[in-house]
Amino acid sequence: MACIGYTQYEVGRTAGKILARILKGEKLIKVDKPEKAQIFINKITATSMGIEVPNELLGIKTDIVGEK
Repeated sequence: MACIGYTQYEVGRTAGKILARILKGEKLIKVDKPEKAQIFINKITATSMGIEVPNELLGIKTDIVGEK
């Protein structure tokens, strides 16, 4: 019903930065991860489970499924 993770957009941006370094000839590149994680909330599932999502969570940048 909720998780914290990376959007495909952020994963693509990170991969693009690594690719640019490879194309410039860099040989030793460490594995990297996106800079920003995001909270994803499925409000429909939460409601069906009888869970009320706190307003504190709704006030931060989230992707909320089931919101209009």
